[in-house]
Amino acid sequence: MDMLERSPRANAGAVKTESASAHRPVAQANILPLTTDEHGQIPTKQRNILVALTDTSIDDEAVSVACSIARKRKVEAYAVYGIQVPRKRALDDEMPEETEKANRTLDAAKEVADQLQASLETEIVHTRHLGQALIQEAIDHDCALIVMGVSYQLGVNGQFALSETADYVLKYAPCRVWLVRGPCNSPNCLPGQSGERV
Repeated sequence: MDMLERSPRANAGAVKTESASAHRPVAQANILPLTTDEHGQIPTKQRNILVALTDTSIDDEAVSVACSIARKRKVEAYAVYGIQVPRKRALDDEMPEETEKANRTLDAAKEVADQLQASLETEIVHTRHLGQALIQEAIDHDCALIVMGVSYQLGVNGQFALSETADYVLKYAPCRVWLVRGPCNSPNCLPGQSGERV
């Protein structure tokens, strides 16, 4: 299958310096149950959690949700950053700018996980189709849940619209999918939708 090419995080051994973002507050997730068997255990198949990262402001909250649930349920959490590779390029072509952006995003996700004292495995995936790659990663890691952050965006009709990737994952994922929607930035938002307190 030439759909995706996995790669470990580039410069994984790089020395980190403490940044101001390391002390930012982390959103706490309400923990909802995943499916359990008659003994209260999560079945061995489909037990882990995948969080899709997109280098947006909602990533921290999505990671917080995934790590909080994974920690409580004693399962693994995986963060995946997908780099969409144009068809004119080979999947294994080096894309230094995109890889640097992916590494920054994954480092920020690890900081959130560290603040929650949760384990988070990170991975960069080169792919032609992000939705298909996320579903394949969820299958490969035996995930019972995919958590995705989605930005508030309006379609051509002025209504809230999902991205192509989120729509695809919602339609075809073999497991549960939770969306963490960002605040409404439209002047037409109802009170409380923009993220401020009313």
